[in-house]
Amino acid sequence: MCPHGPNDDCECRKPKPTMILDAAKDFSLDLSNIYMIGDHRSDVVAGKNAGAKAILVRTARNGQDEGPEADFVARNLTEAVDHIIAA
Repeated sequence: MCPHGPNDDCECRKPKPTMILDAAKDFSLDLSNIYMIGDHRSDVVAGKNAGAKAILVRTARNGQDEGPEADFVARNLTEAVDHIIAA
């Protein structure tokens, strides 16, 4: 989690991919096989910026905001997981 505020212009706040890239390096992850799941467009953009696949989960907060970057839009987390398993 980024501890900075939206106006701090840090390197770890989404949609910058720094934290995802650091995790990939620390755990030897192949980002082309990783899914970023989130309920905000910034989650999707951060995942795509890191080279991962991105799933947007619709919630009461984001309604129908699909964002053009999402590889898949799920109604809920269960649907997102089912999509990954089926891939």
